[in-house]
Amino acid sequence: MKKSHKIAFMQGRLVNKVADYIQAFPINDWELEITIAKKNNLKYIELTADYFDYQHNPIFSSEKLLLLKSLLELNNIKPIACTADYFMHIPPWKLNNKNELAKLMHKNISSLANINSSILVIPLVDNSSIKNKKELIFIIDFLLEFTETLDANNVQIAFESDFNPLKLKEFIQNFPSNFGINYDIGNSASLGYDPTDEINSYGERIIHVHVKDRKYRGSTVRLGEGDAEFIKVVTLLSNINYKGSYTLQTARSKKEEHVKEIIQNKVFFEKILEVYS
Repeated sequence: MKKSHKIAFMQGRLVNKVADYIQAFPINDWELEITIAKKNNLKYIELTADYFDYQHNPIFSSEKLLLLKSLLELNNIKPIACTADYFMHIPPWKLNNKNELAKLMHKNISSLANINSSILVIPLVDNSSIKNKKELIFIIDFLLEFTETLDANNVQIAFESDFNPLKLKEFIQNFPSNFGINYDIGNSASLGYDPTDEINSYGERIIHVHVKDRKYRGSTVRLGEGDAEFIKVVTLLSNINYKGSYTLQTARSKKEEHVKEIIQNKVFFEKILEVYS
């Protein structure tokens, strides 16, 4: 690759699914997964954090966090980010979740600092998609309260949103530089957004990228089998000198061949980066 981009795998993608979720913290296999990553020369990981049984996730346990940090260092794997899926489980504007969510976020941010990880992805999609002006104002005010905490821990928040390009540009302008955008290639394809419009609108605020493929208005599929325009996206990001990281948030193997699936997707994306970045 012309530029030394970091390509991570999403935590949980190398081991068996939890229940039938495509993405969830692998509560029984998270230690095993780190050793599997080492054996397969996967050097970067994006952590996940759910609300359900969150006390079992090292991100929210000081004792287990030490073990996570030790295992990552021992296996030479860098935690480049963490996706706060708990944000979708208990959005702050629903069911009076504000205080509970704030508590989790403060712990999450301090834990990331402890393991030298600098990006917290906040999903504003699916159950936490912003549907009206009241929710919009609420989320802006709520998250701006974390500005000092982010500064103190050298952590940035990256929003993953289903807003159209113009609306997302307007949204991110409400926040200072320690807030940015997580660009999800597959979600944009599913929504039918034009990457040129997106990256021209807010490209300078993109600090992280999720790599997945989806059919238009459809589900996640293996890279290259959906409607995502990977070459176009990588070229546009290269044109704005994007130097951030990528995470493979790809479809699960239909044959339970988890590692093989990730490796195949990684090779596919590396080839595009090699030519077009």
